[in-house]
Amino acid sequence: GDYPRSQVKTLLLLTAAILYIVMPLDIIPDVILGLGFIDDAAVLGLIWTMIKKELSQYEKWRLQ
Repeated sequence: GDYPRSQVKTLLLLTAAILYIVMPLDIIPDVILGLGFIDDAAVLGLIWTMIKKELSQYEKWRLQ
């Protein structure tokens, strides 16, 4: 069967996170050593949590 949930949201969030990390414009600029990477790490942590949740839901669906 087809997985009923759309993965578009997850892919868009992942793309947005990668663009945020790669782009030179951040909330806290990366040139500020130490502090500049905190916002990047926060974005990565948030996206990681969301992807883990989505994978968990997919796993539950797959085992049904």
